[in-house]
Amino acid sequence: YITKYHELVLDKYMDVVVVQMFGHIHSDEFRVLADQKEGSAPLLMASAVTPIYGCNPSFRVMEYDTTRGDIVDYTSHFLDLDKAAASTISVNNKDRDIDVTTIAKSWETLYSFDDSYDVPDLSVSSLRTILEEISNLTQTPYGDRTSLFLTHLYAKKPPNSCDTACRMEWTCVLQSATSSDYNSCLVSLGYSFKHKPKNTTWEFIFTGATIMSVVFLVVGVLWIGKKLRRMEYQIPKDSTQTINQSKEAGMANSEMSLSIPPTLPPIS
Repeated sequence: YITKYHELVLDKYMDVVVVQMFGHIHSDEFRVLADQKEGSAPLLMASAVTPIYGCNPSFRVMEYDTTRGDIVDYTSHFLDLDKAAASTISVNNKDRDIDVTTIAKSWETLYSFDDSYDVPDLSVSSLRTILEEISNLTQTPYGDRTSLFLTHLYAKKPPNSCDTACRMEWTCVLQSATSSDYNSCLVSLGYSFKHKPKNTTWEFIFTGATIMSVVFLVVGVLWIGKKLRRMEYQIPKDSTQTINQSKEAGMANSEMSLSIPPTLPPIS
């Protein structure tokens, strides 16, 4: 699917598609694929209104050329949850109810792309300029564009720090479309994997064999237990003779008790 999508959007119809706008990942990002042609549609990823993954709620307002349809700029707006919660409590300190009006007035402008990143436009070339600074691992501390990217990432809830390994990861995330592209990129940068990449084929075989072994073990234990219980109550081989002898003995005792009259006291 991804290969076909790239063929259509970034190659065959690159003169028709002017922008790619995505969401879902709850963070403010972009993508510049390693083999993406200049002049193709930039890929922009907006953050989310829901704060479920720790980001501040945010949304974008896109500005575009009404003649050509090109995206000229965008402005992100956000809600600082900590600040909004503090103001809400101060207004309703008695019952600590949420004041919707107060929260609605707390939305702020986070940034505009044009003002923040100091690039000429919102093209693939401009996004690649930002990526090149993020991927400049020798720049310590990292530059303004990298700092802004991390600040905007979760709408002013940036990660505590971003060391060399972190910047390697972002370098590869921002130019990869698949997990294999991402892993290959990390290897090319000399990334030190804490855990070796898993061999999914052997992992599948090992997991399947383990599950089957456990199943056979459980079935075997249950079968042996059932067999032992049956042996405890098993009827002996000479059961018919024993039963017959018991019946005969019982009948004999019964006849004997009937043939012997009870002892009566003497008649006076």
